[in-house]
Amino acid sequence: MERRLISIIIIVKNDPRVLYLVKKILNSNSNKNIEIIVVDASDKKIMPPINKDTRVKWYFYNQKGKSKTISQQRNYGIKRSKGDVIVFIDADCDPVTDWLKSISDPILSKIELVTVGPIVVKGYMRHNKSSHYVRYAGGGNMAISREACTRVGYYNEDMSVAEDYEYCARIRQNGYKIALVDSAVVHHPNDSFKKNFFKGFIYGEGVVKLYIKNPSEIGLHSHFIYTVSYSGYILLLPLAYFFPYYPLLIAVPALIRLPRNPIKELINISFGFGVLYGCIKSIL
Repeated sequence: MERRLISIIIIVKNDPRVLYLVKKILNSNSNKNIEIIVVDASDKKIMPPINKDTRVKWYFYNQKGKSKTISQQRNYGIKRSKGDVIVFIDADCDPVTDWLKSISDPILSKIELVTVGPIVVKGYMRHNKSSHYVRYAGGGNMAISREACTRVGYYNEDMSVAEDYEYCARIRQNGYKIALVDSAVVHHPNDSFKKNFFKGFIYGEGVVKLYIKNPSEIGLHSHFIYTVSYSGYILLLPLAYFFPYYPLLIAVPALIRLPRNPIKELINISFGFGVLYGCIKSIL
């Protein structure tokens, strides 16, 4: 396998855990043919390592008067990257030792052009390991060849959330498959219920933008059905006037989640409200 440059893009804002991540990637990889691009929107609140490895390039990303979205930061990193393979990982993630090799080798070997790895939260994976290819994936654990990235383009900066799903949609629309690499695992901390509840709402709003910008994504697949079911449940709540037990329907998925986190159904309800808000906002 030829030695080609791998660009690892990490976006961060006010999260000092990025220092641990950078150190771990450097210590886990004897491969000198990597560059770590940190796009820091923290207004210099995080101090970069003093004895910085030459493979680490730390950019302070500040645009006065403008918001600093994930899409903008990732695009900033892409534009400054030089690698044949571009890898994305979030600042608060903790990768397994061989994570970089696992997620980049299929691309370096020219077997795949886009790969993603499982994101584990509290011991549970977000991806279905029974499938080798996935429809959508989080941008916090993804790799893409320079060739595919050039064709797909940059992240959509009009989207402040669900930008990774919109990017995945364009990856597939350009004829590429998104390969799931089971061994490329990163562990992600579990956010507080309050934060997840708020994120559920804004993510629901973002998903509406995803389907408006990519109407070909509407169809009988799990992501769309999930979106319709929770927003539909809320729309039909007035039925409780005639069928008092209707609200208890939410107990069905809650019982299914019982071994994991049944309270997540409250976050899904928040997501449903976000979908409805996004629909109303797009009409007005």
